[in-house]
Amino acid sequence: MARTMYDSVTPRAIPRNARMVAGYLPPSSYAWSAADWALFPRAVKVRIAIAANVNGGHVLDVEPGDATPAQAPGWVRMRRRAGVDPTVYCNLSTWPAVQNQFRRQGVAQPHYWIARYDNRPVMIRGAVAKQYADPGTHGGGHYDLSIVADYWPGVDPKEDDLSAQELLDWPIRRMGSNLGGATSLRAFLANADSMYERSAAREGALLEAVTALSADPDLTADRVARMLDDSVAAHAPTVDRALATQLELVRQAIREVVSPEEADRIMALLEAEDDAADDNG
Repeated sequence: MARTMYDSVTPRAIPRNARMVAGYLPPSSYAWSAADWALFPRAVKVRIAIAANVNGGHVLDVEPGDATPAQAPGWVRMRRRAGVDPTVYCNLSTWPAVQNQFRRQGVAQPHYWIARYDNRPVMIRGAVAKQYADPGTHGGGHYDLSIVADYWPGVDPKEDDLSAQELLDWPIRRMGSNLGGATSLRAFLANADSMYERSAAREGALLEAVTALSADPDLTADRVARMLDDSVAAHAPTVDRALATQLELVRQAIREVVSPEEADRIMALLEAEDDAADDNG
């Protein structure tokens, strides 16, 4: 499913719930600060370089006053050497000239983000994104709008890359039904309260049934309650016990992808955050 991306020289004009945002890198006079990027903690972030000598960013801006079509292949080569799958931004009318420079210089074509202000969020064949509206076109805030493919190589994580949340979720997914069928750490924690409410209800039902059916005069309600409390304490997956188990599984998962020393450092940070949350709670 295609997505909407916002870009602007005024980051605070962009809605905070934007799913994707694009902003500029230095030496642009409109470069976004760290605080500007932090306005959109959940958004996919696309960083734009305006000069071909900047070894940074996902996208090179090719338009008057920024990089030229002839400079684009060199920037793309540089970014590929840095391990990036790069994109070039240009107007629809400039696109053929940019493509021709890649052919002339013997450089494989990059991905393209094409500007065509027709106010139609419809993709252009051969492009990964289309900038279809500016403030004068859409009549909204001071930002441009682009339609973006559901997967943008070089911007979106590869399908086999684990995000931080996926890394945390991985052990709980492996345990599956052992954790009530939860498929992620978020789902497990979200369901924890209702799980323990059901456990308490079952305990109450058992207490009532055993007390009513027992012919043993010594088997009082208080005694049954103590027996059940002891059983719950010994066997039930309390929140603390479940989280402790989860943290150990996270440790094992992290050790599979980083060094033991780095895994210990990451776990120390997670445990410190957990302790701080307990203190604040």
